[in-house]
Amino acid sequence: MAKRLNASTPVERDGKTYWTRCGVAFVGDKGIQILLDAVPVNGKLFLSEPLPPRDGQQGSYGGGDSNKSMKDAMDDEMPF
Repeated sequence: MAKRLNASTPVERDGKTYWTRCGVAFVGDKGIQILLDAVPVNGKLFLSEPLPPRDGQQGSYGGGDSNKSMKDAMDDEMPF
């Protein structure tokens, strides 16, 4: 199974830095595949470990059926 990372970009607003998740990355034996839902206009892309879920929340995966685990929601197949 490939290791999953979040792809985020920093956005400066009102003197503060906010992190916007813009995709996901998978680290495999042959390289890193980055899948973007949005392209950072500032040219900055950071890959980081997903945060563990907090009480009462689904975790950093965010979408889908709350009865499904992140592992069930993701496909283990890597296209390369």
